[in-house]
Amino acid sequence: HSYTLGKYATVRRCTHRSSGQQFAAKFLRKRRRSADLRPEILHEVAVLEACSTSTRIVRLHQVFESAHEMILLLEL
Repeated sequence: HSYTLGKYATVRRCTHRSSGQQFAAKFLRKRRRSADLRPEILHEVAVLEACSTSTRIVRLHQVFESAHEMILLLEL
């Protein structure tokens, strides 16, 4: 299943092949109408990292980047 967050992000459930652990993968487009969104995405990553000790905030596990999008691997 996938869920759309606005026009520029989609969240999909994913499973680590060897461990079976499940995550939420948030796919964020890096560009919107010629505007570079990468700084906003990096800010979101920084905020999630700053809150990593809180049990009330979704945990960020890893960040992947392709040519057109960034993928945030989050606690499900």
